[in-house]
Amino acid sequence: MESEDKIVEALKTVGISQSEVSIYLDLVRSPGSSVQEISKRVNIYRSNAYEALRRLMKRGLIEETRKDGSMIFNAKSADAILEYVGVQRDEVEKVIPRIKEIEKMDLEEESVSISHGMNSFREAYNDFLNMKMDMFTYNVPINVTDIMGEGFLDEYHNKRIKNGTEIQIIFKDEISRIGALNKRPKTEARYLFGEGESAVNTSICGNFVHIMIFEKPYTFIKIRSKRVAQAYYNIFKANWERAKIPVATGEKTEEQS
Repeated sequence: MESEDKIVEALKTVGISQSEVSIYLDLVRSPGSSVQEISKRVNIYRSNAYEALRRLMKRGLIEETRKDGSMIFNAKSADAILEYVGVQRDEVEKVIPRIKEIEKMDLEEESVSISHGMNSFREAYNDFLNMKMDMFTYNVPINVTDIMGEGFLDEYHNKRIKNGTEIQIIFKDEISRIGALNKRPKTEARYLFGEGESAVNTSICGNFVHIMIFEKPYTFIKIRSKRVAQAYYNIFKANWERAKIPVATGEKTEEQS
């Protein structure tokens, strides 16, 4: 019947299964029934009927009594359904504030800052050292040593290796420094050739993305966002697969084989 179908669909929206609805309506029509009688009328296995009855009792929609040594079941009034729905709503309302707290935390954990000058670049390198997490950096310009200073970069890598941080680096072109880096522990360096000029270097570490613009005015953009970091990491991995390994490291690319 169309009206009964509507009842089934309505109660399914609050988590009551079709078999439970069928058994509940059967008990409304035939109170004081046994499991055997219910399963026969509803046309489901007795074991399935028993499980559905247990769930209905847990929801407070039916009750169980003993008569002449046998267990029989009765449906509670329709008001019991409204009470059940109200309880579910109350339980959901209790957790809504916690969900909002999580939403707020996620928003608070996203931020962007922009700074300028060489000191901001040194801050970026020191940030990564303090995080002590694996790092992934690409579009490293070939003149990075000239800008940052060889002494500063050597000290940076020594500290990084000492605190156990691994790094993967993609340079804009093949330079002699790549071979030296690959001889260091916890360090892998490759290069991309013919990708076009770019002074923008991107690094990913945990939920942070550091964008460093290696041309005046030197600019450091710091992004804190898990989803943004994941997006940039995906770009890095795609570039890493295409990047070449210098022959000097003892490995050859397919092109060079």
